[in-house]
Amino acid sequence: MNTKCMEESGFNFEGWGKARIQEFGYLVRMLSKGKYNRISEDTLNGIAQDANLLIQEIDIELAKDTLTEQASLKISRETAVSNLNNLKVIITNIRKYIDCINNIA
Repeated sequence: MNTKCMEESGFNFEGWGKARIQEFGYLVRMLSKGKYNRISEDTLNGIAQDANLLIQEIDIELAKDTLTEQASLKISRETAVSNLNNLKVIITNIRKYIDCINNIA
């Protein structure tokens, strides 16, 4: 992992607060319809390439009356919305990270 690009993009696998990036793998799996099973070094390039599509899928999900995560995990709407919004930030930061790496190369 490139430390300079991690700092510039705000991306790291530790996440922020109590949330770790890997904990969002189930949402990436759902939104990508199984294309990505997790967020890892192996999937960063693909997630960056598909960032716009994934963010669009998040927006579609957020427009539902009952969110998929809310119904399947029996969590509050507020928690499900927060998770989806956090995933948007993660995806955006992954794209920034990969863009930075590509600009160095």
